[in-house]
Amino acid sequence: MKKRLIGILLCGALVLSMVACGSKEGTKKEEAKTEETTKGNSGEATDKKYGLDMDSIVVAISSGYEPFCFDKDNELQGYDVDMWKEFEERTGIKVKWERADFSGLLGLLDSGKADVVAAQLTPTPEREEKYAFTEPETYYGSVIVVSNDNTDIKSAAKSWNR
Repeated sequence: MKKRLIGILLCGALVLSMVACGSKEGTKKEEAKTEETTKGNSGEATDKKYGLDMDSIVVAISSGYEPFCFDKDNELQGYDVDMWKEFEERTGIKVKWERADFSGLLGLLDSGKADVVAAQLTPTPEREEKYAFTEPETYYGSVIVVSNDNTDIKSAAKSWNR
């Protein structure tokens, strides 16, 4: 189980790095170069699955969070979906989607019905005790929004006496 979790985490990090650095230009040259550099002592190419011993991976996902994941014409679309499609293309590991409400995503992971969760989850101390997180793909800055004529609230820290 621990090896599988480590493999899945590596897989997630791989997906993030592939999407962040990937481009369509020069793909043929890059593929040839990759084939060249992945040959072991025997001359045969190493496993394209990056050491992951699986034919498929179940990704728990919740639609309705545009631009990350949403339904368009009854198909999942968005940034998270694109990342996993790229993972599938590069590794040959089939991605199977397990849809759920946002509140049920971690339950799918807990029950073993999903291998990973693709969502905008904030790593909290409680969650970090139970789950392993990759590096964030997106950073958010929370703000307080008030009307222009409000002169009392200028910062969150001052508003909460911190």
